[in-house]
Amino acid sequence: MKFAVLILTVFLAAVSAAGQVKKLTSAEFNAAMGSAFGASSIRPRREIKKSVTYEKGKVVQTSTVTEEYIPPYRSRAHFLSDIVGNKSEKEWVIVDGQRYTLSYGGEWFRDTPLPSYPSMTVGPDVQVETDKYTKYTSQKAKLLGKPVTILKRVETSRPGALWGTTTYIVYVGAEAAIVRIEQKNVESGKGNYTNELTTYEYNPKGLKIEAPIK
Repeated sequence: MKFAVLILTVFLAAVSAAGQVKKLTSAEFNAAMGSAFGASSIRPRREIKKSVTYEKGKVVQTSTVTEEYIPPYRSRAHFLSDIVGNKSEKEWVIVDGQRYTLSYGGEWFRDTPLPSYPSMTVGPDVQVETDKYTKYTSQKAKLLGKPVTILKRVETSRPGALWGTTTYIVYVGAEAAIVRIEQKNVESGKGNYTNELTTYEYNPKGLKIEAPIK
């Protein structure tokens, strides 16, 4: 429960001196998002995503994913989840295209590369249909005293959809890089929802990624 309280507290962190909300088209929003992710991807960084899922007011699942990157060819990922008391953990390191995975027995081994998938493009008819249920905005503000641009996408329920509302908020800080992402998925008519919070730290002290075995 401490995990859930922590993530809720961070979600409620003060965003001060908020400016006027500006409506965006989907094309403008996607362009701004592309620029932000591009600026972030070229920098050494640590991303930590915490997720909490509630069903009928009770926490049923929590997870923490920590990912570290030293562009262009080094990364590390650590996954920790707890589903109704059943805990699992996984870790891997990628160096120059070779993936190393930590086994359940605590030993590293060379693993197959992660699969690559072709980028998906959305046709104009699909985008028009999506935009019927989605609002895109931007806003100037301060997060923890530092200036940010808030990019926000709110997608409401479509007929027959499982999830009722998805709210996706990206905080873009200095040098156009992402500093935080929040997402909330609310299930239609059942009061179940998932909160996700991802924080970014650039050039973290002591960051080093090496192959764990020769």
